[in-house]
Amino acid sequence: MNISEELERLRRLHEEGVLSDEEFAAAKQRVLTDNSPEARPIRSLFAGMRGLIGDTPAAQARFWSTVVHLSLLLGFVIKPFGFAAPVLVWLLFREKFPEVDRHGKNVINFLICWGIAFGLCTVLGGAFTMAAWLFRPVILPLQTGVGAIASVLSVIATVLPIIAAVKAHRGQEWRYPLVYRFLR
Repeated sequence: MNISEELERLRRLHEEGVLSDEEFAAAKQRVLTDNSPEARPIRSLFAGMRGLIGDTPAAQARFWSTVVHLSLLLGFVIKPFGFAAPVLVWLLFREKFPEVDRHGKNVINFLICWGIAFGLCTVLGGAFTMAAWLFRPVILPLQTGVGAIASVLSVIATVLPIIAAVKAHRGQEWRYPLVYRFLR
């Protein structure tokens, strides 16, 4: 974005009442003084980020709703982030954007239900492993079945947030299947 486009954008925001007189003057001064060749690459990097999130409230709501769903996938990298990140995004943006509130509740309901399902698989798998010491031929198929269920749950826990994120990015609300609504 060149200087004239940036100044025009600031003028529109000022006329719409988004920027106060002081904020407009400060932003205008920053644009005019920050036009050195050294500052241009940095400014263009952040301008690209601003384009990712969007300028309108509707675009920002869609962006943060998408982030709520995709942040579930962080749990595959570092386990606590898969729970903490969506809850944090939901808590930060639920009052500003009602869409994020609905999507966040949907994600938290998903986390609770799938946590219960994975917990049951873990407990049953552990119990079957302990019982396998005594009844190996009988327990082995049960262990295999619990392992298969856990594997299917893992694949589903990867695919469903991606589907929900795509729907959220399009401005649609999609509820995860087989999830009890603890938060409404």
